[in-house]
Amino acid sequence: MTSLAERTRLSQALNDIDMQIHSTLSMQEILQAALVGFIAALHADVGDIKIKEDGTWVVRYEEGFGVDVVGTRLAPEQAPVAEWVANTGEPVTVEDYHTSSRIEYVGFPQMHGLRATMAVPLIIRSEVVGVLFAWMRTAPRSFSTGELDFARRVAASVALALENHRLFLAEQQARTHAEEAEARLGQELKRTSILLKASEELASTTDSGELLRRLADIVLEATGIDRVFINLIDISNRVLTPKIATGGLVAPEGASVPFEKLSQTALEAIDGRRPAILDYERPDVPESDARISAANRARLVLFVPLLYSEEIIGHISLDQPGERYDFTPEQVRTVASIAAQAAVALHNASLYEREGSIPNSDIDLIGGLLLQ
Repeated sequence: MTSLAERTRLSQALNDIDMQIHSTLSMQEILQAALVGFIAALHADVGDIKIKEDGTWVVRYEEGFGVDVVGTRLAPEQAPVAEWVANTGEPVTVEDYHTSSRIEYVGFPQMHGLRATMAVPLIIRSEVVGVLFAWMRTAPRSFSTGELDFARRVAASVALALENHRLFLAEQQARTHAEEAEARLGQELKRTSILLKASEELASTTDSGELLRRLADIVLEATGIDRVFINLIDISNRVLTPKIATGGLVAPEGASVPFEKLSQTALEAIDGRRPAILDYERPDVPESDARISAANRARLVLFVPLLYSEEIIGHISLDQPGERYDFTPEQVRTVASIAAQAAVALHNASLYEREGSIPNSDIDLIGGLLLQ
C-alpha cells in the first residue's frame, strides 16, 4: 500500500514531468525530460529510452550511462522487456533479474550489470514506438501499486505530448506545402507573363535584326543576368554568325566563324542541341577553350539552342562575367521557352526577308502568268 506522503510525492513528480514535456514541441526535449523525471521519481540509478527501428530496439536517449550507449542496437530476443511492453502497451517491472523466472537476463541489463527495472511504453497513435526504462544497478527493487499507477500516468502524459508533437509537425508540413504551392503558382504566373510579353515582342516585327535585339532584352529582363550573346548557325555550311553581344562583348559585324575555329565546349553544346551549363573551369576543359573563356571572363555559361523543325538555327548564351553563376532550373526553363518562340519568329522573319528580296520584274511576271 502506498502512503499518503508517497502518493503526494509521485503526484508532484508527475506535475513536474507534465510541465516539462508539455512546454516544448521538440521530441528530443519531450523524451529527455520524461526520462530524467521518471528515474528521479523512482529513485532509480540510471535510465534509457529504446526506440523500435527496423525490427530492432535502439538506445536513443540515456541518463547516467554516458553517451557511449546511445546507438546500441538489440534484436528482439535480446530485449524481452521491451518486447513485452510493446505487446501489452502496459508498464512492466522486473524486481530482480537474478531471481526472475519470467524474464531472461540477457541483452542490455546483462551488458551493464543491472539488477531491476521498470519499463513504460511510449505511444504514438495507439502504437508503442519506444520504451522508457528506469534501472537499479546493484540491488533488487519492489515497486508499489502507487509507483505502477505513476508509471501509467507518465505513459499517458508522454503519449499526449508526443501526439501534440506529431500534430505540430503535420501542421508545419501542411503549411510548408501550402507555401511551396503558392510560390510555384507565383513562379508560373511570372513565367506566363514573361512568355506572353515575349510572344508579343517577337511576333510584332519581321526585321531579323530588331527581332534579335528584342530577344536579348527579353532574356536579360527575364533572368536578371548581366550578359547575353546570340549567334545564328548555318548547320549545313557549319558556320556560326555572331549577332548580339552585351555586357562588354562585341559581335563582329557580319563575320562568320567556321565551326573548326569554335571551342570544343561550344561544338559539343551545338551538337547536343539542348540546354546545357558549360563549365569552362572543369578539369578536362581543353587549353584552347580555357584561353577563349579567360579572354571573355566566362566561367559558367548557360547555352540554350534555337531550334526550328528540330534543326539548330542559332543559340542564346548567358553568363555573369567573371562569376560562376548558379542558374536555377526555372531560369533554364524560362529561357528555353523564350528560345522556342524566338526560333519560330526568326524563321518567319527569314521567309519575309526572302520574299521581299524578289525583284519587281519577277513579281510582275508571276502576276501576269497567274492572270493568263
